[in-house]
Amino acid sequence: MIKNWLSKAPPTVFTIYTTVCAFCVYFCMYGLRKPFSGIGYDGHNPVDYFGELFVFDNGRSLKFKAILIFSQVVGYTLSKFIGIKFISELKSSHRLVAILSFVAFAEFTLLLFAILPHQWKPIALFLNGLPLGMIWGLVMVFLEGRKTSDVLGAGLCCSFIMASGITRSTGRWLMTVFENMGEFWMPFWTGLVYIIPLFLFAWLLAQIPPPTEEDIRERAKREPMNRSDRFHFLKTYRLGFIPIVISYILFTIIRSYRDDFGSDIFKDNGITASAAYATSETIIGFVIAILLGCLILIRNNRKGLLFNYLIIISGLVLALVSNCMFVQKSIDSFTWMVLIGLGLYMAYVPLQCFFFDRLLACLRTTANVAFLIYIADFSGYLGTLFILLYKDLWAPKGQNHSDVMVDLVYVASVTGIGLIIFSFVTFNRQTKDPVADGRQHRGDDWTKRLRRITRP
Repeated sequence: MIKNWLSKAPPTVFTIYTTVCAFCVYFCMYGLRKPFSGIGYDGHNPVDYFGELFVFDNGRSLKFKAILIFSQVVGYTLSKFIGIKFISELKSSHRLVAILSFVAFAEFTLLLFAILPHQWKPIALFLNGLPLGMIWGLVMVFLEGRKTSDVLGAGLCCSFIMASGITRSTGRWLMTVFENMGEFWMPFWTGLVYIIPLFLFAWLLAQIPPPTEEDIRERAKREPMNRSDRFHFLKTYRLGFIPIVISYILFTIIRSYRDDFGSDIFKDNGITASAAYATSETIIGFVIAILLGCLILIRNNRKGLLFNYLIIISGLVLALVSNCMFVQKSIDSFTWMVLIGLGLYMAYVPLQCFFFDRLLACLRTTANVAFLIYIADFSGYLGTLFILLYKDLWAPKGQNHSDVMVDLVYVASVTGIGLIIFSFVTFNRQTKDPVADGRQHRGDDWTKRLRRITRP
């Protein structure tokens, strides 16, 4: 009934419905993933639980919170690797069942996190990361390949920008209201708050009809990819794709570090308000949604791809300049966190959907966005694992989270600008857009079509 209504609904109604459903599904997923990292666990000594297992030759050891985060990220990273094949091959009829099953299992792992002995809690979070790493791709495949994919993706990306801070605040609020809840039970109860609306909106999302013929003409048909399809894409477009993946690794490292240790970074700079992180992410989320939602106004896929490149580079420049101003004490720490967050999300968010959707629309090849995103995500989270170890094991002593963040911004912004420019030059030679003005050209000889494609 809902699917029939949506197939006949005006485009604005369909876009609002789908955006709200996708936003809510992924937003609620964060209620099962992030609340535990909003707690410091400062009173826990890993040696008491693991002996000398996490004490290294240089005499330094991982903190208990770092072990928990590392465990979940390992599971999340492995999930991204599995998703390269699983998500890219998944049939549309199995998406809803996969989402519901993965989320239910993730909530069960939070129960394990609460009741297992301390030395087994990292295993529970590893298991928690395994299913949750699949949710992004399962939601994204509902949204790609449509005329309105830019707006739909903007809403989806806004969800993870805003959700991280808000779900942490929800967990801390529950511990304030229910004083006997305990820091290990809090993630489970926070997950219960979010899991019911997640199930509801996942079902509503599954009711949307597939892309129309007009969507396919404008954005190309998106199909499951077998092994030969995946190999062909990587072999053909590796020169443009590899710099994007390397850039994405840098962006994911810095985004994850800021995400996991945001409250610690604020604390290093004397900001202790529990709502500070949620406030900064909400501001960033709205700005990003408005900025990237404007992409729908660009129907020409080559121009849309170019605009994605410009957004990414502009974000990196903003992050670099803001970082320099903070080091020179020209801006305060809250403004710095907001500006580098905005700049980095301007670079990171397009690579989560917009960029690849426009790229495939230009290439007109057998592929889907989920395959490309999961290759990038897997690589990015491998880098995140390294930086988590670096902070506790190899970073200069006395270097706090804020200092690490400053260094990461410098490296990611300068290196990223060079890589993104190289990728643009490469893909600009390979892309072809038979719907350059938003309509399919028919009956033209190839010279006229070439002039239309390359015309400014």
